Amino acid sequence: MKDLYSSIKHIASSINDGAICFFSTGKDSVVMLDLIQRFFKRPDHEYIFLYMYKGLFIRETVLSHYSKRYKIEFQQYPQFDVSSRITGKKLKQANIEKFIRAKHNKIWMFYGYRKTESLERRGMMAHIDNGIDWKYKKLYPIADWSARDVLAYIKRNRLVLPPDYRSGFRDINSFKGEALLWLYNNYRGDYEIIKAQYPGIEGELIRAKQ
Repeated sequence: MKDLYSSIKHIASSINDGAICFFSTGKDSVVMLDLIQRFFKRPDHEYIFLYMYKGLFIRETVLSHYSKRYKIEFQQYPQFDVSSRITGKKLKQANIEKFIRAKHNKIWMFYGYRKTESLERRGMMAHIDNGIDWKYKKLYPIADWSARDVLAYIKRNRLVLPPDYRSGFRDINSFKGEALLWLYNNYRGDYEIIKAQYPGIEGELIRAKQ
């Protein structure tokens, strides 16, 4: 039987510095966050939420829940593709990572990625040392978990997921089709926030209603 906590134990015993934790509110992310709270007792991690649309109720409620649950604070920054639209410059995830590392004066970064998510993720994490990427200074506590492991952990520890996830949509960021129609029908205020930032979404809604 595999030890699901092997990687987080290895990380906690090997990394003495505070790290940056990227939190998306998705299922893998909430498990990673809970593991960090259980196995790290240091107060100097930084918790980062990269938004596609700023201020959505369906995201803010989850951030608020875990902020209170763990007594932590989330810093918010735009995702790299959002930053590209704002600045007019083509940016990549590495650009955002460099900026956040410099701003928070920390090198190590936590990600809730799993090898079984895709062949790309498996290849990306093929060289890591039980959750630690020494070369790129990245930490993957649930790299070897399956989706079933993640869901069982969430149920066992009563972790909260965002309402779009509970309704069958996987951590929506790009609202299209049925997902957009669901948002419009259930969280009209969030739809209006997105429309204010991206007026073209009205066309997507019309297509979704047809």
